Amino acid sequence: MKRFLLYANKMIDAIMLLGITVIFLYAGYCLWDNERVYASAESVYAEMNQIWNHNELPEADNEDIAGRFKELQSINPDVTAWVQVLNTGIDYPIVQGENNLSYINKDVYGQFALAGSVFLDTRNHKDYSDVYNLLYGHNMSKHRMLSDVNLFKEEDFFTDNQIGLLFLPEEAYIMQTISFFLTTSDDSMMLNPDNWTDLTVEQIMSTVQKDAMYVSEKGLQLLQEKLDTGKQPRILALGTCSSESDEARTILLMLIDP
Repeated sequence: MKRFLLYANKMIDAIMLLGITVIFLYAGYCLWDNERVYASAESVYAEMNQIWNHNELPEADNEDIAGRFKELQSINPDVTAWVQVLNTGIDYPIVQGENNLSYINKDVYGQFALAGSVFLDTRNHKDYSDVYNLLYGHNMSKHRMLSDVNLFKEEDFFTDNQIGLLFLPEEAYIMQTISFFLTTSDDSMMLNPDNWTDLTVEQIMSTVQKDAMYVSEKGLQLLQEKLDTGKQPRILALGTCSSESDEARTILLMLIDP
C-alpha cells in the first residue's frame, strides 16, 4: 500500500510539473506570438512611412500629395486617405474594403494580419464627402492602430490635443476636435453614418454634444459657423474598442476643414 501511495504521489507530482511546464510554454508562445503581431505591423507601417514621409507633409503641396497617393494606391487601390492626430500614435493610411470585415485582419497590402488596418466604413463615400465619415481600427497596446483614441478619456489630454490632419489624394485638410464619446457597439448614431444623412442643423449640433464625455467649445463654434453659412460640414469619427467591457467603444469626432 505504501509503495502504491508513493508511486501515486510521484505520478501526481509529475502531472503537476507537466501542467506547469505546459502553462509556461503556452504563456511563452503567447508572448512570442503577440510580439510577432506587433513586429509585423511595425514592418508594414515603416514601409508605408518611407513612401509617405509624413514629417514633410504639412509643407507639401497638392501635387506632391497626389504623387505620394499614386504610389500608395499602386500598392493597394483601396487606400483612400491618410489620417494623423497630432501628439498621438494615430498616423496611418486609411483603406476601404468591400465590406466592414474586409480589413479587420488584413494589412494595407491586403495580406492577413491580426493588427488589421484603419478603415473607412463602407457606407461612406471614399472621397469623405459625407456629413459623418466613420473610421474603425483595433485597440492595441504600444499606441498602435486607433488605441490612442482612448487617451482622450482624460480631460486634460482632450483639452490639450485637438488638432489632426486628413490627407486625401489631391488635398490636405486640418481637423479640429469637436467631442469625445464613450459608448457601446449598438449605438445607432455614432456607429451608423446613414443616420446622419438627413439631420437638420439643430439635430447635428445636438448629436455631437448629447451624451458626450467632453466637448470642445472651439470645435462647436467652428461647426456652428459652417452650418450657419449653409455649407455641409464633414465630420471624421475615429472609433475603437474600450476596456470597460466587450461592447464598449470610444469615438473621437473631428471637423474636417474647419
